[in-house]
Amino acid sequence: MIIFLDFDGVLHPVTCLQSDMQRREMPRIAAVLRDFPDAYVVISSTWRVKRSLQDLQALFPPDVAMRVIGVTPTWQALAHTVYSYHRQAEIEAWLKANRSPWEEFVVLDDRAWLFAPFYAPLLICDPRGGMDDQVEQRLRDRLSTV
Repeated sequence: MIIFLDFDGVLHPVTCLQSDMQRREMPRIAAVLRDFPDAYVVISSTWRVKRSLQDLQALFPPDVAMRVIGVTPTWQALAHTVYSYHRQAEIEAWLKANRSPWEEFVVLDDRAWLFAPFYAPLLICDPRGGMDDQVEQRLRDRLSTV
């Protein structure tokens, strides 16, 4: 199972000042990864634009960092096709290039407008608070079905 992970609005509130971004929900996502050893993370956050995969892995606890396996391409890199839902297009491009052996995926994001309406894999977080107990439980439920 692949978890496509946004940071701002998921791992911390969007309203955090840059200097205060502590990824306060990182322990929550790390705990989920520990409980589901077949789950891997692909970063779909805009943080991927200015940071290397190694830099992004370093944000995670060491025991789960190596399960951060990639980043999605930017929608600008997909210029050969017109997309209305940029984040969804980035995720689908990553899946097309890397699909096997992962058939199942889930998306953690706080911006529904970056996806088509009723995009089934999407779990929306409240951008003011980030990932909460309800979203965590829904993520765990999805991971349990695989």
